[in-house]
Amino acid sequence: MNINVLWILGAGFCLFPLVFFIDRRCIEKNKVEVDAVVVNTIKSSVADGTSWFPVFRYTVAGSMYETKYNVGNARPKYPNGTVVRIYCHRENAKRIMIPKDKTVTAFLLIFSIIGLALLGIAAYRTITGA
Repeated sequence: MNINVLWILGAGFCLFPLVFFIDRRCIEKNKVEVDAVVVNTIKSSVADGTSWFPVFRYTVAGSMYETKYNVGNARPKYPNGTVVRIYCHRENAKRIMIPKDKTVTAFLLIFSIIGLALLGIAAYRTITGA
């Protein structure tokens, strides 16, 4: 594989979780805690598998929102009607997160490890000329 491709892929795999983490921190710093109800679960299939994304309905400052969570699971995690405590951004209530979501932690960790491994391989190949 071309060394430049390894550098680009490694950087992408490292930057994506970083951007995702920064967005979550921004929501946490400007959060409004609300109880949301799961009103739907959207199935999304791609070549390598299927993910299920819950859709939450919640009210913030008198306005009702219905938002698809941007982190999916291999199986539906929340049945319809389940009440889930979420954080939403004070100025943009459609930006939501589930506090202490282990799926997100695992996702960020896996992407970071892959990115660091690719960067390590690229660095090794650059230094050794392999």
